[in-house]
Amino acid sequence: NIFASVLNVQNVGIHDNFFDLGGHSLLATQLISRCREIFSVELSVRILFEAPTIAELGKYISINFGEEQHLPFPLLRPIPFDKNLPLSLSQQRSVMLESGIRAHFPIVLRLTGNLNIEALEKSLNEVIRRHEILRTVFINLEHQSEQVILSELILALPVMNLGKLPEIDLEVETRSLIIEEIFQPFDLSKGPLLRFLLLQLKAEEYIFICTIEHIIFDGWSSNILAREVSIIYEAFSKGNPSPLPDLFIQYSDIAYWQKQWMQGQVLQNHLDYWTNQLRNVQPLRLSTMELSTSLNPFPGKTIEFTLPLILTGKVELMCNQEKVTLFMLLLSVFDVLLCKHSGQEDILIRSTFSGRNHIEYEELIGFFTNTVMLRVHVSKNLSFRELLRQVREVVLETHMYQSLPLIKINEILIENSGVTTSVASVRLVLQNLPSTELSLSNIKVEQLDIDTELEKGDLALYVYTGERDQGLYARLLYDSNIFSESKIIKMIDDFQALIKTIVAEPEKYLHEIIDC
Repeated sequence: NIFASVLNVQNVGIHDNFFDLGGHSLLATQLISRCREIFSVELSVRILFEAPTIAELGKYISINFGEEQHLPFPLLRPIPFDKNLPLSLSQQRSVMLESGIRAHFPIVLRLTGNLNIEALEKSLNEVIRRHEILRTVFINLEHQSEQVILSELILALPVMNLGKLPEIDLEVETRSLIIEEIFQPFDLSKGPLLRFLLLQLKAEEYIFICTIEHIIFDGWSSNILAREVSIIYEAFSKGNPSPLPDLFIQYSDIAYWQKQWMQGQVLQNHLDYWTNQLRNVQPLRLSTMELSTSLNPFPGKTIEFTLPLILTGKVELMCNQEKVTLFMLLLSVFDVLLCKHSGQEDILIRSTFSGRNHIEYEELIGFFTNTVMLRVHVSKNLSFRELLRQVREVVLETHMYQSLPLIKINEILIENSGVTTSVASVRLVLQNLPSTELSLSNIKVEQLDIDTELEKGDLALYVYTGERDQGLYARLLYDSNIFSESKIIKMIDDFQALIKTIVAEPEKYLHEIIDC
């Protein structure tokens, strides 16, 4: 039942492989959290890789069932508070609260139809009531940041009518207002840390803009927001109360538990791992451009590309044969690409894990994402298959130690190498979370892609699995003050060529692949 529900399939045989059925690291954490809840047995992503069938995993659970184990968290229960609250580990991992530019999470939708604006406004405020994190602000007391939950927060849904604008000016003005709304800063200490705006283009055509401070929101949260607003809007439009029950726990409860957990031996184990992992690390030397004295203040540029469907199929087949996830294979190829373009064999890049490793986290809006460092030694004497095995071990280990706040990792980098987290200026992110669309009665909803990415770093590769029937879609974001467009196009061409070579000849040595 657990396998079937997590994988969203009807029939699972006891010898069917979790990863062959479409499982990946994100789904693995959901499976593990459900096993923990039902059997009180602690599993890890590594164990699931070693025992990926029900028959194999069942043996492990049977052996450990009923045994006293040191679970990574105490029981998740509501904690009564009469004072300010600590930041969660993910919030600590976010940029320092005193820093200038903050990260915003924008949601921009085109709504066409007879929209009930009052019901939409009330639905949004009901979600704010349900999730304390959406009415949270952040203050600094004695050099320590804390969360403060507002007892009540009711936001208006402003409507700006653009219907009188000439058609020729409407698109330009609409985009300008969207950009202005998305980049308008928040005051973390006063709040609110989210806002809404409705642009009315015609009688039954709107642009809905929701902007949220990233420290209280992540990609998973957007699915929860869409699902809850859809359900509540349907009820409110008919004059009915919300059918959603109140939440059992809140984000602040998790922040409290995490603080109790990340101390003592647990904290020391994390510090020891990252101290060893980041020893003598050096930044990548990718750029060949001379920095100009007149830098572009908005240097973020993007080039999109797609891995063809046939090639995507070969990539997935190789993942199954080598018992790795898609992320592990993409990371291996990306490491080879960076080695080729930098001449360095010691590659350190950043990535993100969902951080939702408990079933109770899955229905909560909040910032759970973990930023991690993945260090791989791309020795040219290895075959690609050998490199892939090394990458698999690195990813599995990182899953175990992903919770250390980035501030602590930064301290380790400075102590070990005299450098900061900017040493990991390259990023790889696999977006494999199924998207939940907003569904409003008699309203056509279309998501608008507004390219407002302010990537913190030099280079970032985003790969999306949403349209698998069309191949893998990817975006390479880069700093135009550092890289020329021709350099980025060459890297994209090389990346695709590397994948073609690797899936055809995985036993080929890296020096043959890199130097060709």
